[in-house]
Amino acid sequence: MPTLLLSLPHFLHRLWQLSHRPACVGMLFLVVACAGMEEEVPLLPLDEAFTEAQQLLDNKQWEFAAEKFRDIEANYPYSGLAATAQLLQSYAWYQAGDLGLTEVALSLFRTRYPSHPDNDWVLYMQGLLAFEQISPPNREQEQSTVARRYFVALVRDYPQSQFASDARLKITLIDNFHAGHQMEIGRLYQRLNAHIAAVSRFVLTIQTFDNTQQSPEALYRLSESYRALGLQGEANYVLLLLNRHYPESGWYALAFERWGAPDTSSLLSYQAGKAEDVFGVLMNDDVY
Repeated sequence: MPTLLLSLPHFLHRLWQLSHRPACVGMLFLVVACAGMEEEVPLLPLDEAFTEAQQLLDNKQWEFAAEKFRDIEANYPYSGLAATAQLLQSYAWYQAGDLGLTEVALSLFRTRYPSHPDNDWVLYMQGLLAFEQISPPNREQEQSTVARRYFVALVRDYPQSQFASDARLKITLIDNFHAGHQMEIGRLYQRLNAHIAAVSRFVLTIQTFDNTQQSPEALYRLSESYRALGLQGEANYVLLLLNRHYPESGWYALAFERWGAPDTSSLLSYQAGKAEDVFGVLMNDDVY
């Protein structure tokens, strides 16, 4: 039976024989020539490449613009336009709706240009990316934590930045998201009659997010859980705080309707240690 496969030495010998035939020599040169016919596309001069990328950006061809700016930063990494190209690349990816590539570009920028004067904008954009992905309060708040970290860094490192004011506003909004998340869990524990667990969530809300819209309800719910646990003194003390700090709140009106005015006679046991009480310290006020 004839062999279909040639051994390697036999194959090389046959190739040598063929290569010495005039017709095959030309064919071999043609193959080699074709293999080397791929020519490199010459790089555009920096100014031309940047103008082309800018035109794509102006025409809102976001993905093409982002790729062009990425090529500029890669091909001219030591030019004066490299940092600008990196910034515009991240902006173009953001406009294209690719949040993942936007974050990559922004992170690379901060790594490569840690002292660049536009890092306040980069921090703002990183915070904004996470902020736009915040989940409802009844879900975990991973993205809100990330966003808050960037906004806090912006306000801390660039307090005079044009983006600092909006960053502060978003920090407040994020704190409300976090407080709302803790309140969702606390209310769930209340429905399950797990009042000790509920108390921990309401206390956390008051301690950590005392400047949010959730504070009046947190005090009301805390008093409610204390009553369910038979802790009348603690419940009345919390109502005093609610009355002192949020007298116009609908939560105090509801508390007054349910339980009447706080009974201060039940607070005598707090007198000696009131300065150390967590709520008195938190609210920075003397309720007595």
